[in-house]
Amino acid sequence: MSEEQKVEQPEAKDNGLAERLAQLEATNKRLLEESKAYKEKYQKTRDEVAAKEKEALEKTGSKDELLERYKNEAFEYQQKMDKLKRKALEKELKFEVAKHATDAYKLEAVVKNLPTSLIQLDEETLSVSGVKEAIDHLRKEDSYLFKPATQPSVVTSRPSAMPLGQKPLAELSAKEKDARLKEALSQIIK
Repeated sequence: MSEEQKVEQPEAKDNGLAERLAQLEATNKRLLEESKAYKEKYQKTRDEVAAKEKEALEKTGSKDELLERYKNEAFEYQQKMDKLKRKALEKELKFEVAKHATDAYKLEAVVKNLPTSLIQLDEETLSVSGVKEAIDHLRKEDSYLFKPATQPSVVTSRPSAMPLGQKPLAELSAKEKDARLKEALSQIIK
């Protein structure tokens, strides 16, 4: 196999993968569009059927069935409303945590570990209070979730091997250098 053929093979593989990826993306886009269209069609048909059933119940005078249907609808709407409120409160809580815990490593971990006894959730106004106090409490209890306030300093120079009180050789006069040399030699000879 020549050198040119070896070089061309990875490019051919990359082209094949790129083509396959493009096909998959196109298929995914088409399926999503079809899914949305079918969902809209289903919801429209379901609403039409429900409207016709209500109309038929009203015509027949079956008030009990009609009342039951309205109760079920009200219950479904209430469940949807509660779900939307929970989502809104979760987002508000995450926003408040992000605002007050800018030094957190992971916000999700902070949210999961917040002491719930210090947080008040108001479902009527969709507001959250006590988050700052809860985060302060969490900083004391689980400080590993937060970056340290001050970074530990790193020494970038080598420690000196010279005993304290001695000048470096560059600062010594010729007499002082000779004296230090004699002292070092006498210590070696001993």
